[in-house]
Amino acid sequence: MIYQGDYSHTFLQTAPDQEECEAQGQVPTSFGIDLNNCTGFAIEENEFMPGVTGRVKAGIRVKDCPSYHDVIYKNSFINLDYGNYAYGINRSDQGDDSKGLEYQCNNNTGNIVDFIVTGNDPHYAM
Repeated sequence: MIYQGDYSHTFLQTAPDQEECEAQGQVPTSFGIDLNNCTGFAIEENEFMPGVTGRVKAGIRVKDCPSYHDVIYKNSFINLDYGNYAYGINRSDQGDDSKGLEYQCNNNTGNIVDFIVTGNDPHYAM
């Protein structure tokens, strides 16, 4: 599922498909949920596993979501390249660490990288 410029969604046990994107080095090319410039969301109680072979896989990608408080909660990430992949600015106030994207109580099993957080260039963290 790909969402762009959207707000106020709850993803609860959605059984997402892995979406395919153009490959760029080791940047993920397949996502369970892909959020770009979204706010007001909660992603809860989902299970993410590889669905497309031969691609770099990520469970949830969050990019430039300038939120006050969004939550990724109680999800399972199994045998992925990246469980959670966040880049860009993912909070409403860059100077306030109490605002923005928050991860709580997620389960990571067998992933190469469980969490990756980077600035505007996704290759920077590679």
